[in-house]
Amino acid sequence: MIHPRQRRFAGLACALVIQALLALAASTTAQAPDSSPSAALPACSAPDFDITLQFGSEETTVKANNQAVKYAVIVVRKRYISGHPCIFEEHFVGPNFDYGSPVAGMGPFIVKVIPLPPFILNHGQAAQQTWRWRSNSPAADQPCIQPEWMGSPVLVAAPSLLKPVCSNIDISSWSVVDPLESLADAASPPDGQPFPFLLTANKSTYDAGERFFLRLSLDPASPIAAPAADCPKLYLRSRSPDGATRIDEMPPLAFKGCETRQSEHEPGDWQSGFDVDSGANSRWSGIGEHTLQVFVMNGSPQDKEIRFAASNPLRFQIADPTTLARRWGPLTKGLRADITFDKSEFRAGEEIPLHAAVENLSSDLPVFSVDPVWDPCGVVGIQIHDSRGNLLPGSAVFGSAPICMGHGRGPRLLEKGKIVSVEGRLGAFGGPQRPAGEYTIDLTWTPCVGKGIDPTSNDLTPLPRACVVTVKATASIRIVDNPKQAN
Repeated sequence: MIHPRQRRFAGLACALVIQALLALAASTTAQAPDSSPSAALPACSAPDFDITLQFGSEETTVKANNQAVKYAVIVVRKRYISGHPCIFEEHFVGPNFDYGSPVAGMGPFIVKVIPLPPFILNHGQAAQQTWRWRSNSPAADQPCIQPEWMGSPVLVAAPSLLKPVCSNIDISSWSVVDPLESLADAASPPDGQPFPFLLTANKSTYDAGERFFLRLSLDPASPIAAPAADCPKLYLRSRSPDGATRIDEMPPLAFKGCETRQSEHEPGDWQSGFDVDSGANSRWSGIGEHTLQVFVMNGSPQDKEIRFAASNPLRFQIADPTTLARRWGPLTKGLRADITFDKSEFRAGEEIPLHAAVENLSSDLPVFSVDPVWDPCGVVGIQIHDSRGNLLPGSAVFGSAPICMGHGRGPRLLEKGKIVSVEGRLGAFGGPQRPAGEYTIDLTWTPCVGKGIDPTSNDLTPLPRACVVTVKATASIRIVDNPKQAN
């Protein structure tokens, strides 16, 4: 989603900047940190910061042999976003790279710096540190290492942004940057200009465990042309409530110019829009407010200056699904189940999120069932009937095994009073996309009760148990004609 303003960020000669890393370092002024923090102030913590990275490169020439020496530069800014001052004391020194296959004779290349005494950060200020290393080999017999990803302080799963490591990594001391307008939040573009790309989601709140996709398109108000690449490379920046931040390099889920696409997504383009993986449950998680933003590179990673165009920052809430209002089915031997939809009426072809839950309310026997982390373990089933009572094809259990095996982790003991939510989409189970009409959705839960594996024990030998209890829940929805299809 490139915009006419395709902002460039300065700070290093030949700087490569990811705009939505929220660092606009055009006029920043570094100052010495306050080295006399008050003992009454709290220590800075991870959620207090919005961490941004500024990628750059430098090149010099050695006069003796006229050899070009290239350097990679990353500027780390930890912008303080909480309202009260805090004491900044940073023990982290240097990036954590993953190189894939090890190269003989190559070390971690980290040069540690002498830590500064703790200092005070005020709201809007940023602690800044610079990393610098040689990115081309000094000799043919001296190998370099190409990082596959960088683990901290921002997880960068984007190899195209990480240059080869061919020397020690020089690390500067921390300094304080008073951003004023130079580090303004990327949600407020300068000069009143819109973001070049529009990033949207179907809802502003999702339940934890719910899988969803984003929609990306060229903003109609943008005067710039759509990116020319047949299959665009996207960079998704995500920030979670605990401050965890990552950048992922990824293709669209379905784009008309891409050779591969996911079958469940209709190919689109920059004008019509196309689907993008949100990364929910696979790259990030957590209850609270999350922020996602997509970037498109304007140029090549090898350019001395790389510019990015960004989408709007998309903020949304991830809610605790156990607090969702439920319509519980009948209590069966202390167990009950629920199936809930966001609304009772959907348009034909509209995605239908399915929220289910199971609970051991008062069973006197041990109940082994859904793994709340990985999958429903094949003990929760869905049946869909039309208004005439006909069973739709595709109705099935969430998994295929009759006993919850949870990715080799064994059955899960469902504690008394414990609610476990199961998130899905009705279309994955033959759900009604058309025609319009009334549909009944039945959920069945067949947990194993009695003696079984003790999750707290090292003994994984299964003990006798029976999967004979069946708990049910029912919900109804209406599908109406989509006006676009009708026309």
